[in-house]
Amino acid sequence: MDDEQHTNEHDESSDTKREEKPSERPPAGEAVGDAQAPAGAPHPESAPTPEAAREASQQRSGRLPESSTSPTTPTSPPAKEGEKQPAAAGSARPAGGARPAPRGAAAPQVPTWIDLEELKRLLGEGVEAVENQWGTPVVTVQADQLLRIAEKLRDDERFRFDFLTTMTAVDWRSYLETVYLLQSYEYPTHHLTLKVSHLDSDNPRVPSVTGIWEAAGWPEREAYDLMGIYFEGHPDLRRLLLPEDWEGHPLRKAYDYID
Repeated sequence: MDDEQHTNEHDESSDTKREEKPSERPPAGEAVGDAQAPAGAPHPESAPTPEAAREASQQRSGRLPESSTSPTTPTSPPAKEGEKQPAAAGSARPAGGARPAPRGAAAPQVPTWIDLEELKRLLGEGVEAVENQWGTPVVTVQADQLLRIAEKLRDDERFRFDFLTTMTAVDWRSYLETVYLLQSYEYPTHHLTLKVSHLDSDNPRVPSVTGIWEAAGWPEREAYDLMGIYFEGHPDLRRLLLPEDWEGHPLRKAYDYID
């Protein structure tokens, strides 16, 4: 009898539980059984709209600024007239506080170590052009004045260009050009480019500067070998890279390569 009564009570209790509606989800932070609902977890019935979810994701990734009314992101008061607005925290600035040049702006003129007009007067006759190329004076001279001007650049106390960094040649099709890059041991910030332009393409000849800068020996041989420029007064003018019986000069624009 007692067993039958206990079974009936158990069945009634089960029917009552099935008839009850599911309870509301407990608020965030309340205990649920042995687990606790995480704070801020959205209720399934109150899920955010796709637009709200997208905006929240952009705010977390930094692509969308937070609301100006947020207590964690205070805004600066508007700047008064004539007063500079302070830079935002974390904004990048170049060293020294200089602002980068806008994209597409013309390259700035870098000052040289000497006034170009004064340099032209000091070198005297035979100077065809004096230019400033990114802070480096570029002096173009006539071939017959090369040695005189090279000696002046080496020996004058205002120049002291006692070191030839390198020497090369350029083929402009209608004429050839020799280029000398100079530096000074006494004035390390002084550097200059010396050029001899408009050499005859059919018979390019220019004085050798090996007597002024001994380091020109091998570069002049290379220019003779590959460009066909004859350096008058060179102590050992012969091919440097190619055999002596090689025909032509491979770095000339008109050189005919054989397949």
